[in-house]
Amino acid sequence: MALWRVPCPVPGAAYGRCAFLHLRFIGHYAHNQMILARPQVGGDGLPVKSVETVPVKVSDMAGQVSRLPLVKREDAAELFELLDERRGPSANANIFALMANCPDILRPFLDMADAVRRASGLDPRLRELSILIVCLSLGNRYEFGRHWNLARRLGVTRQTLLDLWDFEESDKFDALEKAAMRLARDATRAPEQVDPLIWDPVHESLGDQQALALLFTIGWYNMSARITGPAKLQLEPDLERL
Repeated sequence: MALWRVPCPVPGAAYGRCAFLHLRFIGHYAHNQMILARPQVGGDGLPVKSVETVPVKVSDMAGQVSRLPLVKREDAAELFELLDERRGPSANANIFALMANCPDILRPFLDMADAVRRASGLDPRLRELSILIVCLSLGNRYEFGRHWNLARRLGVTRQTLLDLWDFEESDKFDALEKAAMRLARDATRAPEQVDPLIWDPVHESLGDQQALALLFTIGWYNMSARITGPAKLQLEPDLERL
């Protein structure tokens, strides 16, 4: 696997001027240098080999255990009644069993998650593609696996999802989708350095309200990835990749 070392952008630098660093490169900051690598992607859309925090195949996760306990339904009946009411078939998702360790956080978490999902009428396909780019940029396994299936249920083809790593060169995404994915990528990597060349096409296409809704979506799944990732939260054993 080839590695490239380039100077790390200085604070305030126009990050968008490094636009040639597409999603297929995963960035890590160390000793004033950015280490970049292009992963080998498997049939499930996740990298086959890892570089530091880059994810491995979902199949390699078998038998792993979360670093934090997953609360059982019988130990938190009231919380799971709330989850059944609010989430239906998704009530047993591992993320909720993890969050149930902090019930005072779980309730507002659900409220915010619902608000982000509605996201001022943001196109569902655009939303899911942006979420998946956040997951890939951060190497997050859990949300990537769940939102892959959500995207598939929206009619996004498997080959389209496999093209996410190289979306700049793919003909399966329209101009707005590519613009949103660039924003999701760059806002995840270096939020203060999102260049006008990245921001303006999204803002001009979506307007104030939906552009902000997209930022909320990107930010929300950055937060989720930074919880589920360090916690090593695993996908549900019965979750089948569509």
